[in-house]
Amino acid sequence: MSELIPIRAFYHKYEAQIVQGLLKDNGIESMISADDCGGYRPHLSLGTGNNRLLVKQTDVEQAKIILETLDQPLSNDELNRVAEPHPATSPYEQPSSNPQRSIFVTLGTLLIFIPPLIIILVVFYFLFLR
Repeated sequence: MSELIPIRAFYHKYEAQIVQGLLKDNGIESMISADDCGGYRPHLSLGTGNNRLLVKQTDVEQAKIILETLDQPLSNDELNRVAEPHPATSPYEQPSSNPQRSIFVTLGTLLIFIPPLIIILVVFYFLFLR
């Protein structure tokens, strides 16, 4: 089994988790070691730099190369590409262009709420009006 080597320490655990996701996307397994009692006392590691990102000894060099890209500032082209608005890709962000679909959604919603309403009315009738 490979030994785990700390490659960077972070002040906040969420920073370590973001970098851990970046490493995972590049095929490098990693682990976060934090002095926070297994997550029960996260305030113990806030701002202390005790959130260490660990990787296998065989992946240290590749991980350091990836982490070096984080330290480099973005070029103007990259900043402009990030700032460009993206078209909405979720159907929830766009109005429905199909009127039949909205009718089916409305009918489906009604079919979900009508049976419990009938049950409540029947119970109310037998408890209070009979």
